[in-house]
Amino acid sequence: MRFFCGKNRGAISVFLTLILVPVLIFSGIIVDISRLYAAKTVISGAGDLTMNAALARYDKQLKDSYGLITMADDPSSPSMKTYLEQSFLESCNASALKDTKSTDLHSMIQLELGTEGVEVQGVKNSSLADTQVLQQQILEYMKFRAPVYMVSDILEKFKKMPLKNMNEKKDYIEAKTDYAKKTKELGEPSENAKTAVDAHSAAIQGVQGMASEISEAMNILVQQSVFYLAAESLQKYLDNEALAPVGSGQISSAVIRQNLAGAIVWDRSETVFDEIRYADLVAAVSLLQNSGIVEQAMNNDESFTQDEWNAYVNIDTVIQQSIANLKSIYEDAEKDYINKIENYKSELQTMINTGNEGITQLQKLEDVWVNKVQPAEKACQERKDDLQSKGEDISELNELEEEENIKINTDDLEDMLNCLERNTEEAEGLLEEAEKMIQVTDHIKAAQINSTEACSIFERGAAAAVNTFWDDNANFGMPLQGNYYYTDPKECNFYKEYLSKVGTKSEDETEQNAKDQKKQDAEDAQGEYDQILEGLNALGKEKNLKDFSGLSYPDEFPSGQNKIGSDIQSAQTVKKLNLDSDDTTVNDGAGSLSAITELLKGLDNLSGELLERAYLMEYMSEMFNCMTTKENDVSLSNDKLNSHYIYNGEIEYLLYGNESTIVNKTEATAVLYSLRLAINSAYVFFDKTLNAEANSIASGISDATGQAWLYPIIKYSYLFCCAVVYSGQDLSSLMKGDEVAVWRANDKVKLNYKEYLKLFLLVSMISENNEKKLLVRTADCIQLNTGKSLSSKYTMLTLRADVKAETTFLPKVSALLGRSNSDEESQKTIKYQGILGY
Repeated sequence: MRFFCGKNRGAISVFLTLILVPVLIFSGIIVDISRLYAAKTVISGAGDLTMNAALARYDKQLKDSYGLITMADDPSSPSMKTYLEQSFLESCNASALKDTKSTDLHSMIQLELGTEGVEVQGVKNSSLADTQVLQQQILEYMKFRAPVYMVSDILEKFKKMPLKNMNEKKDYIEAKTDYAKKTKELGEPSENAKTAVDAHSAAIQGVQGMASEISEAMNILVQQSVFYLAAESLQKYLDNEALAPVGSGQISSAVIRQNLAGAIVWDRSETVFDEIRYADLVAAVSLLQNSGIVEQAMNNDESFTQDEWNAYVNIDTVIQQSIANLKSIYEDAEKDYINKIENYKSELQTMINTGNEGITQLQKLEDVWVNKVQPAEKACQERKDDLQSKGEDISELNELEEEENIKINTDDLEDMLNCLERNTEEAEGLLEEAEKMIQVTDHIKAAQINSTEACSIFERGAAAAVNTFWDDNANFGMPLQGNYYYTDPKECNFYKEYLSKVGTKSEDETEQNAKDQKKQDAEDAQGEYDQILEGLNALGKEKNLKDFSGLSYPDEFPSGQNKIGSDIQSAQTVKKLNLDSDDTTVNDGAGSLSAITELLKGLDNLSGELLERAYLMEYMSEMFNCMTTKENDVSLSNDKLNSHYIYNGEIEYLLYGNESTIVNKTEATAVLYSLRLAINSAYVFFDKTLNAEANSIASGISDATGQAWLYPIIKYSYLFCCAVVYSGQDLSSLMKGDEVAVWRANDKVKLNYKEYLKLFLLVSMISENNEKKLLVRTADCIQLNTGKSLSSKYTMLTLRADVKAETTFLPKVSALLGRSNSDEESQKTIKYQGILGY
């Protein structure tokens, strides 16, 4: 100190002055910077306070009724914007909180709101109309309102549904119904084969019975050919191509009178050849051949009367008429012969046709059996093996199938085919011979008779002449009858064991009456289903989404904003079974099994994020009403469910999304009915008692009608009718809110209508797209019941503000550097941006 004090030349002051100026400037800058940082802290705090103020104004109705936390007002609305801006300003300025003369930090910092002011907005995609936001809030709410054990209970109930191996059972039933349809195809070829074989057997009997007739006809033709030979010989005599013997002695009056006496026309009724009558005609012809001598003798003998002269003059006419009558007698015999041969040919042709038809139908029968029925039967066995591999006891199935399986021995069938083929070949050979028999008559007429043959009857007698006539012409091609062997197809084993039973009728209608009664019960059950649907339309309390006032559907609803449409366009009532015939019943019954496919797929996938889905399912089913909701039922938040906009149909809307409440309810009813029908169809096929009933009815009807191939389709038709009856009963109970056993033989697991809807919800959520649909429709229902647009119900907001802070020293730096100074340069703008949410 003394050192410095001793120096008085003023050098220190100069240096101190030089150092002090920058130090003061630096200190001022530090102060300004500190004030800026302090201002940022104040502004940040003010922003957080402002956003918290906005979040604190939550929507009480949404919170109390649905457990959803969201701001009551849109942050960007004019009133909310004014309120939040004022809150921000007050939070920045301490004088608004304390005395205006306060000297605390806030008063020391001079802040001024920028020209852009405060901008507050809800965060995009943070509104309740966003499915992710809604889902998260629902899950948070359900963790406190629905303990895990409550959700687990319903999940366990679903998991314990007695639908074990249902896919395999469904495949088995479909295989069985296909087997029934394939077996029925045996009917037409079986009946046609029976008809053809019976006709073939009758034709064999006819052919065998006609063998002696044909032999007799052939002999008669040979015998009666003498008339043809006699006619031709008389013509030869008449034409002078053969010399007719005059008779005994020379031509004398006595001989002339004797020969004239024999000149009598051969009557057509004389079908037995009279050689004397023939000789008389020949003798008469001899008078014409010796006409000169005869006429001279008659002229010389005045004792010849006019009648005798007339008889002589008419000899030519008598002979011509006799020739015509002789030919007619032969032609009658020929016609009778031809008719019998034609009948014989017809019987042979029938035998051939029926044999070929029998072969065709038996081949069709074999084709259906080998290529359709047996593969279908094999498929049934494979499905049974699948069930057995899954641990199912198939011993009862084997017992139930023992009676229904059709048995056809293909070896016996082949033997019958061979029998028919042999018989047909034999008949074709006989038919060729019959054609030759017909041609014999043509050969007879075509034969040329010479003078020697013309005289043979007169000279040798009729029998010898005929034999010579046939021998000389090689019997005119008449075939010799050989030994032919036929086998009556009725003696074949296949006929005895199978075809003999086809078409056998019985008057016992006991089983048919029982089947008809069950069909009537099924029709009545389907009628009850129709009445339930009609009852939905008669309630008159439904409100549709388009009728909602205040907000336009769908544009101002979450479903429209998310472009989620309806899953159905109109009421899709389930296709009822066509009970007109066994065919349609079985066909539609098999088709109804597809209704369980999606459910089984969903049950198999009840894993992964199951708890979260279960929470969503429980929220949707307990916050909203359905068709069985009672008047005093309340939601999880204790709101009365029947006070909602949609009357007892909200869950149905969640599932199907149609703007019409009736359409959604109808669809839910149809889906539930089809599901019950599918489950009951599976049940009846595996119930021993019902199968015993069905076996008795099918056996009685198929035996009574002689149609064994109808056994399976009659049985399955009866079982499907039972399923329809059960389904009608189940639906009626469910619509009353009662519980119904999922599997009729197991009442440990029962579900009511609402629980089925829960199941549908849970299964639907397996698909992420479907889960989004359900959440969007949930938002629709909340919006309907509150009248508030969820797209403006934000759970997060952003705040942006430009605030100017006053500085003192920083502008001086610019001045020292030779730059212009202004008020703007004395203020620094602080840009604040914050985001906050629940």
